[in-house]
Amino acid sequence: MDKTELLNRGLLLGMALLLMAAPALAWQSPQSIRDAAAAAARAHWSADGARVDAVADELDPRLRLADCGGPLAVKLPFAKQRSTRVTAEVSCPGPQRWKLYVPVRLAVFRPVVVAARALPRDSLLTADDISLAEQDIGRLDYGYLGRLEDAIGQRLRRPLAAGEPVTPGNLETPPLVRRGQRVTLEARNGGLTVRTAGIALGEGIRGQVIDVKNLSSGRAVQAIVRSAQSAEVLLQ
Repeated sequence: MDKTELLNRGLLLGMALLLMAAPALAWQSPQSIRDAAAAAARAHWSADGARVDAVADELDPRLRLADCGGPLAVKLPFAKQRSTRVTAEVSCPGPQRWKLYVPVRLAVFRPVVVAARALPRDSLLTADDISLAEQDIGRLDYGYLGRLEDAIGQRLRRPLAAGEPVTPGNLETPPLVRRGQRVTLEARNGGLTVRTAGIALGEGIRGQVIDVKNLSSGRAVQAIVRSAQSAEVLLQ
């Protein structure tokens, strides 16, 4: 055996010993990354009392990221108020320095106002007509109401089935004054107020301008609806 062969064998033996002595490289568990992403999403949407189901998507089994050796950092840069999916930015802030974007499926449950029974169009909602029920708000494309008092006294634009959410777009404020109704017309000038009887020529909610016929003069004037029985004349 010549010196060259002996040298090559020695080098190979030395490299083998170094490899045997070196610690095995540790990889970050994919499940730990998914758990961190899901936990951050749950914490974000449950901060105000909502019940949240969050499940991170499966990661590529071929993924190899060095073990962070400490807690992972998670951001939700594209979080929306109502969404069924969100992307979490999971990163290792330690010496390994890696970053990964993880899709998370969400279901955010909150109490929302629903019809307590089948309600026809033009129903004037009372406390007996509605109730609160927990629903996934990410699937309520037309919005929702979270308080009963926001719906009581409002009128339905379209009918609702029992259990169907009451949406803001399906409500309208009923008029305080209706066409043909007798009202008190008030004209104010400084500290002086003059009142007379009138007949509403249109309907209106509080603060809306309608035409009212002054029964004393027979003329139509414009007035602001102030209550169910009164309107204030707009002075020129």
